[in-house]
Amino acid sequence: MRFPKVIKHREIAVTIYGKGKAYPFYRISYRVDGKRRMQSYPTYSEAKTAAEKLVKDLAQGSPAAALNAAQARDALNAIERLRSHYAATGRRVSLLAAVSEFADASAKANGRNLAEMVESFQKTVAVVKRKDVAEAVEEFIEVRRPLTEAKPGKRAQLSKNYAYLVGLWLRKFAKAFPGTAVCDLGKDHLNLLWGRMTSSQPNREIISGER
Repeated sequence: MRFPKVIKHREIAVTIYGKGKAYPFYRISYRVDGKRRMQSYPTYSEAKTAAEKLVKDLAQGSPAAALNAAQARDALNAIERLRSHYAATGRRVSLLAAVSEFADASAKANGRNLAEMVESFQKTVAVVKRKDVAEAVEEFIEVRRPLTEAKPGKRAQLSKNYAYLVGLWLRKFAKAFPGTAVCDLGKDHLNLLWGRMTSSQPNREIISGER
């Protein structure tokens, strides 16, 4: 058999080169995206099979044809890794999205290992526990109670009457939202809060600082 041997399909051609003394493998050569690519095979039958499949893929415009063997293996392994990630987390991510996210994060990492950065971030994240409004109110009132007590020779930092009125209003507010956590309070709750603060004389005095 004479080499090189050309396998054609439509206007696409893939060339098979025979073994040489310096390189004992059959090689197939082709062009994709304006670049010359080459793959090696130990037997002619493997090279011919690969060439016949490749020339059809190139004729059909298959993007997989642009990958060499190593790139194709990496792509398949990456897709399998993403499948495992989906099974473990329920989050479906495409290969492009995964690579894009990594590239963006890596560019911002300034050469630091991303896994180490994530571990460092997790150590600095505070764990916030849900707390009921009523419980938070009682804790707030209790913390401020010592401020209403005067030390020898000094005035109290906080008026007992003022602390009483604030505590009274806060308890009313907490009763209006039973079973509501502090983190669930929103704009509507605050609007109601402000309305109650301005609806009575004692609360208007609290806002104006008269007491």
